[in-house]
Amino acid sequence: MIKNISFNQQVFKGLKYNTLAKVLDAIFAIFYGVFMARILDPSVFGILAMASIFTGISALLIDFGTGDAIIRHKEDLTSNEFLSSIFWLNTFIGLVIALIFVLLSKPISTFFGHEIIKTIIIIYSINIIFSAMSNVPRISIRKKLDFKSIFYHRAIILPISGFIGIILALKGYGIWSIIVQQIIITPLETFLFIYLSKWFPSFSFKRKHIYEIFHFSSYLSATKFLNYFTKKGDLFLIGKFIGDYQLGLYSKGYQLTVRMLKVINGIIIGVLYPSISKVKDNQEKLQSSFLNVSQVIFTIYGFIFLLGILFSKQIVNLVLGEKWSGLIPLIPIFLLLALFFAFSSIGSHYLKAFGETKLLFKVVTFTSVLTIVSFIIGLNWGITGVAIGYLISTIILSMMVIYNSLKILKIALKKYLPIFIKEIVVLIITLISIKFLVHNFFNKSDFIYLLTGVGLALFIQFLYHFLFKTMFYKSLKTVISFK
Repeated sequence: MIKNISFNQQVFKGLKYNTLAKVLDAIFAIFYGVFMARILDPSVFGILAMASIFTGISALLIDFGTGDAIIRHKEDLTSNEFLSSIFWLNTFIGLVIALIFVLLSKPISTFFGHEIIKTIIIIYSINIIFSAMSNVPRISIRKKLDFKSIFYHRAIILPISGFIGIILALKGYGIWSIIVQQIIITPLETFLFIYLSKWFPSFSFKRKHIYEIFHFSSYLSATKFLNYFTKKGDLFLIGKFIGDYQLGLYSKGYQLTVRMLKVINGIIIGVLYPSISKVKDNQEKLQSSFLNVSQVIFTIYGFIFLLGILFSKQIVNLVLGEKWSGLIPLIPIFLLLALFFAFSSIGSHYLKAFGETKLLFKVVTFTSVLTIVSFIIGLNWGITGVAIGYLISTIILSMMVIYNSLKILKIALKKYLPIFIKEIVVLIITLISIKFLVHNFFNKSDFIYLLTGVGLALFIQFLYHFLFKTMFYKSLKTVISFK
């Protein structure tokens, strides 16, 4: 009993600080992203997105699934020699990848027709080496559920880099203000992770430790590669066949919706995976946690999606400005995409905890092909068509991952589906109430319409969760009280 209490306290302490860290990330992403979007032209973000298609893959190549393997590895077998072997493997891969990207920078820039992409890729290659060195210290902190250290790390780095980026943007440095901000973050992150983890690698490398995790990490890495190329496929096609301005709109919309909402996902799942890896032999706990997390995620994402349907025009015009009006039809699509991303993420983390990386790979392989085909077909209708294609394939991926997770956890579908019914009814009531009251009586200005509409939506949602003491209410109350 004492052990269980101690574990629960450790999880909720981790959840508390992980929440603070993710909230800090969200605040930074919103204010910094909006500030830069109001100053810079959408085409700037389009060019950066083109470069990120290639440089972003470095994180997957460096990690090679070792991060999740370290978390899943038994604590009594996780020696310094084991961690050091992975550290040197990651660092070597980082050096090789950095060199490859420097050599490929010219052909990539020629392909997209922007010479500046060559310089961006060469500069970002420096970050790849530092990122490789930070992998093991960062994962060691997560494995210990020491999210307090991660919070302090974010609280130091984000304000420093953000302040420098904003100053440069105000002085007219354009695209370079974002580039400098990004190349400041990674070296600082690396040194802080090493310091906060209180772990230093020894000069040892044993191949046996790499072989230990290879079966798990190889399938997991292959899955992540497929996911990555699939998710970057839209940027690649838009950048090549539509243009940097439209790509800037698309990528910024994705960042301010899907990527921002992944912060919420990270709050729960960042703690969830290390936690379920520790109690994976307790079927009852796993079933309960899966149902509860699914319901809480749907409550949060469903409500945000509702706001996107109702107020995307007002939000874009008031926050970003009219030059970003092309984003308006994309907002609801991206928010729904984020919801299904969250569900597939929940299911995939349970599959990983049970070592079902091969099964996950098969599912992602099928849906990756489907997604690329959806992107190509969607190009006929511009960036909105690409976004809709992405949504359809993600819904299918989510359904397949959730189905297999339910099967492994032995949860009947008739027990899973009803947890969403009440939430859907409340969302519909909220939608009708706002359309009837706010749209008819408070529609004189975008600001008043947005303010009254969001206020009414929050009131209805709060009333429902408070009166019926829903799982979302209980979870929020628990996190706030830190019990």
